[in-house]
Amino acid sequence: MYPTTPAGTQLDLNHLWQQVQELSALLAANREAASGLVRRADEIRNRSNTGDAAGILQAVNGHINAENETLRKDLADTKWENEELSVLVEDYSSVMAKVLEGLRVYALEHSQAMINIHSSYTKQLTAERATNAALRQQEADDKARLVAISTMLREAYSSETALEPDIEIEKLKTENRGLRKMLGLPSPPESEEDE
Repeated sequence: MYPTTPAGTQLDLNHLWQQVQELSALLAANREAASGLVRRADEIRNRSNTGDAAGILQAVNGHINAENETLRKDLADTKWENEELSVLVEDYSSVMAKVLEGLRVYALEHSQAMINIHSSYTKQLTAERATNAALRQQEADDKARLVAISTMLREAYSSETALEPDIEIEKLKTENRGLRKMLGLPSPPESEEDE
């Protein structure tokens, strides 16, 4: 399984591979043409029976040999280009392998950094939630205390207002006794005053 490569890199590799394929096809065509020429030369040699044919045969043979030499040279050039392109593809492949390894290391380090950030954020969030819960609990406790104090104040006020009529009656009785004394009237007995 080949490692996956970025889109630009894959395009470059595809272009190189296409050139290698084209050169290989050209090499195969040149080989076929060369073998065809050799066959034609053999046929012409076999057909020639006369001396006149020998001159024609030599001329055709010279032309075939020159064409054959040109084709051999083209074949050698194509082989050399094919070898150079193969070396280039191998170099490119090794460089890409190193780049991909570097990218894998970077991706791993980046992933670990993101995990650490998320972990730190989660810890901070948990601490803030705990603090918030403690403050809410404290607020609830303070409200409960305020409700208790309010209840006690209401009870104290209601008990104080419940005693006010008795105090008012006692004031009036004392005032009544004081006025009777000033006027010289006798004070009624305690039991009559209560009524």
